[in-house]
Amino acid sequence: MPQLCSKEKKLKRSIVRLAGIPLYIHWSFWLLIIWIVISNVRKGTDAVHIGWSLVFIALIFVCVVLHELGHALTARRFGIGTKSIVLLPIGGVANIEKIPDNPKQELWITVMGPAVNLLLALILFPFIHADITNAAQLEELAIVSSRTLVFNVFAVNVFMLLFNLIPAFPMDGGRILRATAAFFTSWKKATRIATIVGNLIAVVFIVAGVLNMNLMLSLIGLFVIFAAQSELRYATTKSVLEHFKVKDALITNYYQLSSHDPLNEAARLLLSTQSKKFVVIDQGSPAGIIGHEQIIKALAEGNAAAPVSAYMQTNLSKTEAEESLQKVYDQLMRSEESTMIVETNGQFAGIIDLENIRELIALQAGNNG
Repeated sequence: MPQLCSKEKKLKRSIVRLAGIPLYIHWSFWLLIIWIVISNVRKGTDAVHIGWSLVFIALIFVCVVLHELGHALTARRFGIGTKSIVLLPIGGVANIEKIPDNPKQELWITVMGPAVNLLLALILFPFIHADITNAAQLEELAIVSSRTLVFNVFAVNVFMLLFNLIPAFPMDGGRILRATAAFFTSWKKATRIATIVGNLIAVVFIVAGVLNMNLMLSLIGLFVIFAAQSELRYATTKSVLEHFKVKDALITNYYQLSSHDPLNEAARLLLSTQSKKFVVIDQGSPAGIIGHEQIIKALAEGNAAAPVSAYMQTNLSKTEAEESLQKVYDQLMRSEESTMIVETNGQFAGIIDLENIRELIALQAGNNG
């Protein structure tokens, strides 16, 4: 499933790069492998069948990776990069840089994931040699072995195709519904329509899970509700920010430090003001920013007399005061930074950070309310 990049803690080093996109395996994925082995051992399954089960899991995640590459490579054709692909026990996520404003582009990006599963199923179908005439034979095919491996991989791709087409976020079907509705109404209203439909489906999942004592189905329903609300919040934020420029949330009243100032001076400002970060200025230009986390770290290490330059953040991104505020907000959300330097005609004009943008969003929501 394609997903907008957001701030996240660093995962372990990528295991490989596919088409220039780093592929990560989330730590929880290994819990799935451990659970499969333990479950099979408890059932008395022999080592050969356990081995085939692990091969089957590996092939499933190959299919998942190809599905996510379908999203990522299509997004690339529209000039949208993909930060990473992350494998999870429940599937995969392609962290694309932005959700396109053009509904046609979003539709193509989304559809190409399930299209990969359809293609894989069509490729595998001629190699299936199974005569299913009753439930017992179907149950026998469900047991993974050298004879049934192709059938099971085929079945997984059919399931991924159908499951992802459910019209609810975060499944691809929810984005397909939103993109289709966006041809006839605004992107925000289209998101609201997809959210309502997704919530109705989620309620069905939850009720069915409770009635059938199926905890997983109920959890999927709850997950759909949370994902739908997240999409709606982003759509609301996007609709607010698209009317503003960076200058509308520009911070010009800030405390300055010199890179030669001792860190205990930064600590004094931290205690005597409400500011949580300070701009470090050298020769009239910003040299970096130091925040409360860096200051506290320096004090904990006993370096109160060290210069601010030893702990300040220097690799800051820059933007223009006339830039779209929504674009900058998306950049900050998907980067490890929370602050950007703002310039006007090449001259330092101030700073902008996520906190100030969120305050503007809250004020606009209050005014509209």
